[in-house]
Amino acid sequence: MPLTPLRASGFDNERVGDQYWGQIVGTVTKRAARIRVLFDLGIPPLELRPIQAGDRFPVNFYAGWYRQPARDTRPATWQVVRVMAYDEAGRKVAECQAKGGPGYSC
Repeated sequence: MPLTPLRASGFDNERVGDQYWGQIVGTVTKRAARIRVLFDLGIPPLELRPIQAGDRFPVNFYAGWYRQPARDTRPATWQVVRVMAYDEAGRKVAECQAKGGPGYSC
């Protein structure tokens, strides 16, 4: 099975006090220097750096948390719309469109 250059998955509704958080985790091609995560509902983009996994793995990894909108505004769900990976020169090397539902992923 060939490797996908960018994978994302996550969950929603991690509660800390009165605030809810969502998580995104995934794998990304070794060519990627940064990952940009886009959300709906006006949540600012999240900029992440890949975790360098070394030669032992064929991909690198990333993880991030984002603040969910207030529950009275909309039920907290996975707000990720699109994930993009860029190389050091700023060229897009991979992209995926998020899919909702159980096992949120792209």
